[in-house]
Amino acid sequence: MITITKLNRDQLIEIEGISIYGCPWSFTDNKWSSIPSNIDILLTHCPPYSIRDYSKLHGARLGCPALLNEIITRIKPQIHLFGHMHLCYGASLFKYEDNQFIQKINSDHDILFVNVAIQHGGTL
Repeated sequence: MITITKLNRDQLIEIEGISIYGCPWSFTDNKWSSIPSNIDILLTHCPPYSIRDYSKLHGARLGCPALLNEIITRIKPQIHLFGHMHLCYGASLFKYEDNQFIQKINSDHDILFVNVAIQHGGTL
């Protein structure tokens, strides 16, 4: 049995060899640089730009470009879990050799992006 105590913000934990980092901030560029590199699972509140972040209400993508850049070029998690964009829930697997946007910024591995927001949580 795994027991998890209350986690602090911006904390790295390891559970059975899997590294997990949680960063609750939204659209705060200076926070992204403090996330460790090469972790297994990253949890953030907001989505990275262009990944499950489209707002019909605003007619635009509302994700964070700086977060996407850090994820693809430095952090390189296997999985990125986020929320905030309730109507864009679901998962997207981006394979670096197939995805045009990720190729442009020189990714060298696949990442599973999952928007875990509940479907009826908001209008964005």
